[in-house]
Amino acid sequence: MDIVNDAFISVIIPVYNTEKYLAECVESVLNQTFTDYELILVDDGSTDGSGALCDSYAENDGRVKVIHKENGGASSARNAGLDIAKGNYIYFIDSDDHIEPEAFEKLITCAKESDADLVFYEADTFNDTGSNNAGGNYTHLGNYTPCSGLEMTARLLEKKQFRIVPWLYIFSRRLAVKSGIRFVEGIMFEDSVFTFNIFTLASKIAHLNETLYHRRYREGSVTLSTKAERRFDSTVKAFYGVEKIYNSLPEKQRFSSYIVRISFNAINCYQNLNSQQKSDRKDIYDSIKREILINGAYGDAALRARIHGKLAWAVVKGVQKIWG
Repeated sequence: MDIVNDAFISVIIPVYNTEKYLAECVESVLNQTFTDYELILVDDGSTDGSGALCDSYAENDGRVKVIHKENGGASSARNAGLDIAKGNYIYFIDSDDHIEPEAFEKLITCAKESDADLVFYEADTFNDTGSNNAGGNYTHLGNYTPCSGLEMTARLLEKKQFRIVPWLYIFSRRLAVKSGIRFVEGIMFEDSVFTFNIFTLASKIAHLNETLYHRRYREGSVTLSTKAERRFDSTVKAFYGVEKIYNSLPEKQRFSSYIVRISFNAINCYQNLNSQQKSDRKDIYDSIKREILINGAYGDAALRARIHGKLAWAVVKGVQKIWG
């Protein structure tokens, strides 16, 4: 394919104790049909052999760069990669996943042909036993014609297909630099803020309806094993981060389902705390509830009922069940 020479990609892979899977991930990048890229491996304080494996790839391939840093989480690692990225496009991969050999070629071609500064696509899942579709939903049913970031975000939310994971799209580094966008560090659910932000900031977004990414589900991952208090503390920062973006948007009602979703996440995480944890965080929780109510529960009756208590929530859910 004839791809113009400004299509250089910075591929950023946060690495933390994934020695068992790292080779498969890295080699899926090194074996790409499109070769104009740099691969930035960010060793986030690994305690296994991951760091040494990263160094061995750098020694054997000039396109590979390695950052060794203290453990700070995926957000910190991704930001470290963004700090040194030189590419015209940014692409994230998780270190226990892998991609199709023509992924870069197809994504760059789509970006160029549609003049898009962000392209999202499809992914499937598997686990260590070899089972496909092991968990999670990373597909978008149907085709989405290229349009502005605001319009695409609204369309995806309307169809309940807005996927927040940052490895499900490639985007222009110019967009990231212009906006100064960064991942919120030290929390879970950082994707919910970053993806909402970059999608709504994009001038044009295109959809490539092909499965290019293979997501591994494994026991013991950070996503699957996190203490309840950290989950709640993270949802608080995610809530305020998303709300700030939401309040800056035109026609906010088109995006209200997203802030409602984030609000429910915060409420549910609080309910999963034990009595002492709830007591320690009650003022924070009450502040979130007040914020949601001041904003009219973002036009959502179920969210308003959920805040007012279990009885009101039960009534709303019963009505929804009867009337669909």
